[in-house]
Amino acid sequence: MELSRLSPQMRSSDLARMPIPTIPAKLIEPFLARTLIVDAAQVAAAPTIVAATDNRVAVSAGDTAYVTGVKDPNQPHWQVYRQGRVFQDPDTKEVLGFEAVYLGDADVLGRGDVSTMHIAKATQEITVGDKLAIAPPQRNAPFVPRAPDQQIKGKVIAGSDNSVFEMAPYSTIIINQGERNGLQSGHVLGLYHSEGSIPNGRNKPIPLPEQRYGLVLVFRVFDKMAYGLVMSASRPVHVLDTVRNP
Repeated sequence: MELSRLSPQMRSSDLARMPIPTIPAKLIEPFLARTLIVDAAQVAAAPTIVAATDNRVAVSAGDTAYVTGVKDPNQPHWQVYRQGRVFQDPDTKEVLGFEAVYLGDADVLGRGDVSTMHIAKATQEITVGDKLAIAPPQRNAPFVPRAPDQQIKGKVIAGSDNSVFEMAPYSTIIINQGERNGLQSGHVLGLYHSEGSIPNGRNKPIPLPEQRYGLVLVFRVFDKMAYGLVMSASRPVHVLDTVRNP
């Protein structure tokens, strides 16, 4: 079955009965291969670039950087990142995590109180103060989408691009549900939107029912958040749209 045949009209019972397509990892490989979400404790404890050759403030691919806090002797490969957006739950205002903006790759040349690192790759300028994280293992197995075993309900809180407020099919979205809510990689959720509410005299306005308009495949899950691929949508995906069992 082709991915395009997953239409917004499918009900949860249909999803459970019909053959589910596998999703090649290459569609979302950039997001699988890079550290995306960190919490405050991880940022505070992360190895930090403290100096570069020739007393430069910035380094690029091929340069040498000096790093403190490299404690794992069995990890030769690291990723360099910079703290980006702060993600907050739209309802509870809880801080869910910090975006780790991927900057490049670094390999250990020598270990000590100050470790020597070779910058193997740089997607943008790397500066003193930037952080390092252990490079995640490469995933080669395809995703096998499936419905969640329990009820999941959350909201779209962002797109992968800070400037994006409407997302199209095959774009990446971020939702405010994670491992602690029972969400797993491979889960398929429905995308729902309400057109607002109608007046009700002196009482509170009556909200219009939410309508399902698309499907999202969850492909990377953190404790409080997750990334998903919009597999189908009959309209743009908006921040604060609902995600729940299809």
